[in-house]
Amino acid sequence: MTKALPIEVWALDGCRQHRSDPQAPADSARALVWSFFGGQEYGDAVADVLLGDAEPGGRLTMTFPRAAQDAPVPDAVPSDDRLNYAEGLLVGHRGYDASGTQPLFAFGHGLGYTRWDLVSAAAATDARASLARGEDALLTVRIRNSGDRRGRQVIQVYADRVDGDENAPPRQLVGIATVELDAGAEADAEVRIMPRALSHYSTGGWTLSDAQRLLRIGTSSRELPLTVTV
Repeated sequence: MTKALPIEVWALDGCRQHRSDPQAPADSARALVWSFFGGQEYGDAVADVLLGDAEPGGRLTMTFPRAAQDAPVPDAVPSDDRLNYAEGLLVGHRGYDASGTQPLFAFGHGLGYTRWDLVSAAAATDARASLARGEDALLTVRIRNSGDRRGRQVIQVYADRVDGDENAPPRQLVGIATVELDAGAEADAEVRIMPRALSHYSTGGWTLSDAQRLLRIGTSSRELPLTVTV
């Protein structure tokens, strides 16, 4: 089929990432549509995306491994009526980041019908003070639609762990913002970072570290071209 047609499309539904060869469709197809669980208008919605009448604006809420054995938790079977969560906080993309394993498709990944440039990012001058007061810190991200049609992008912000805290995930999602722009347009997007997102839990409740945090900004957990420190 791939040799006969210039574009092969796989429209996949449900949650079937744990298959013997998850990379098989990605090896042959130039376009993959993962539609998850469709409702009553499922057929019309997929058709609109395939025909270009609608922007496929969703982003992956999971990480797809290149091979089943790459998954951080390959087997989650209870023993003696107990399930041991030995991975701790290293679930999902955090597990891949901790082991340095390259996924097939990263958490937060998703493509549309246009192209995007992340131009710059800056934190508000009072970002750290806002967090200390229990208020959201504000980031401003300059983004440009460099393609030839209107599109939608999801800006994602991930925090690196504090130096020396080896029990924390190496990278965690702390903020998002959705942007829709016409072709060639450029705009500033505001991302709000809640104090809870940068806190850790210990006996007595949630605690915000006094240490500065490096924030990485991009369009998936593995595509993070911009950084700021708060």
